[in-house]
Amino acid sequence: MIEKKPVEPPTGEVTLMFTDIEGSTKSWDEHKEKFREALKVHNALMRLAIEKSGGYEVKTIGDSFMAAFPSALSAATCALEMQRSIEEKVFNEIGNMRIRIGLNTGTLQPSDGDYFGPVVNHTARIESAGNGGQIVLSEETAKHIQAQLPESATLCDVGLHRLKDLGSPIRLFLLSHEALPQRDYPPLRTLNFLPHNFPAQVSSFIGREKECQDLQTLLVEDKSRIVTLKGTGGTGKSRLSLQVAAESVQDFPDGIWFIELASLTDSREVPGALALAMKIPLNSEQSIPDQIFQHLKDKRSLLVLDNFEQVIDAAKFVSDLLRKTHYISCLVTSQHLLQISGEIEYALEPFETPGAEATLAECERNAAVQLFVERAQAAKATFVLNNETLPTVLEICRRLEGHPLALELTAALVRGIQPQQILPRLKDRFKLLASSRRDLDPRQRSLRGAMDWSYELLTEEERELFSEISVFSGGFFMEDVEAICSSSEVFFLLINLRDKSLIKTVEIDGETRYS
Repeated sequence: MIEKKPVEPPTGEVTLMFTDIEGSTKSWDEHKEKFREALKVHNALMRLAIEKSGGYEVKTIGDSFMAAFPSALSAATCALEMQRSIEEKVFNEIGNMRIRIGLNTGTLQPSDGDYFGPVVNHTARIESAGNGGQIVLSEETAKHIQAQLPESATLCDVGLHRLKDLGSPIRLFLLSHEALPQRDYPPLRTLNFLPHNFPAQVSSFIGREKECQDLQTLLVEDKSRIVTLKGTGGTGKSRLSLQVAAESVQDFPDGIWFIELASLTDSREVPGALALAMKIPLNSEQSIPDQIFQHLKDKRSLLVLDNFEQVIDAAKFVSDLLRKTHYISCLVTSQHLLQISGEIEYALEPFETPGAEATLAECERNAAVQLFVERAQAAKATFVLNNETLPTVLEICRRLEGHPLALELTAALVRGIQPQQILPRLKDRFKLLASSRRDLDPRQRSLRGAMDWSYELLTEEERELFSEISVFSGGFFMEDVEAICSSSEVFFLLINLRDKSLIKTVEIDGETRYS
């Protein structure tokens, strides 16, 4: 018997495929063991199609497949075979099974048999745009196969679409075949057909998969009315909130609305900013809050209130909004808790950094390293992460403690200096980490600006305590602070600093330790 030679992961120009079963969560809940058996059949059909087309199975995640192909044509042929085999198979026990498939082509290098980076993330977004039974292609993939389509296959340009990665619109195509059912599919599940006001993002979203899932669970499954995403300046609260909103847009039929509050200086301006963002018609006969409450009374919408810390007195307005509407939910980003009824806190920490002995493959999967590398490549296209540059990049990530803003500002320096030259200069990081970009808010142009923003929002008593506790190294307990600090309100002030994201807490042997 001739032993099959294992398929090697393709390199260079690669076409990636993502597949997913439509409605699998509901099928698991309804059919349980019967769906498990159907899934085994599905997996066998997927693997057979990949093997016949010369593809490489990268991995499975639940009921989803990721595969890589050395040519776009082989990927397209495989996708058509997958749809045909699933359509022909009768799944009596669970009803019909339909899969959606996304294809995208780009330059990739495998790492330990897996792939990472923007091309991978983009492919996943393309797949998620489809409906069960559809094959969705990027324009790059469509260009490769349009002159050599499989017999009886057709390629349809469905126009420009904004995907849930919040980037600029891209052109998408649908691949079909005369042997497959011709259904009246709903529109693609892109941002084109859903009410929102998401601003386009010019850089990719990296990491935070767990945080995205946690926040979606709170807002969608648990139906929490108000969730506050709390963290220090520069940890990426705004970008994460936008991504969570984009992922959840189909769960709020009356829309998701992003209300930017950073430019406001008076909490009384918040209702007007909300009405403007949502295009709520206003008159002079009623107060703005009352008109908002009336307009939103029966709406199923999510409001993303960004940078709430400087208009914290508007917390009462948010509380009234939740009481006077039935279905409105709020995702708030803030360095401070609103401290209103029903508020759920979700603390956002910096990225975890790899250990000193981490391999290149492990580091390529780490969000802190990914962020530094991608932003460094944006500044200098020739920058690469390899065994030579890895030790320096790792040390930079560790020195900056995985802080996203600090990593982005440091990566931008690669345009004019080598990473190994940056390391010794990080001793004066507040001076070093400043950006010349004119499109950034002043508090995002430097690490110092981010810290100043937080500090300026403290009361005089809180500033004094913050200064006094700076003598501690490696953390402290409440009793330590009470022993050296002058204020009689140490307990309450320390809690305030924690609620304003300037100190962290951890439980050790039943006691709370601060840092």
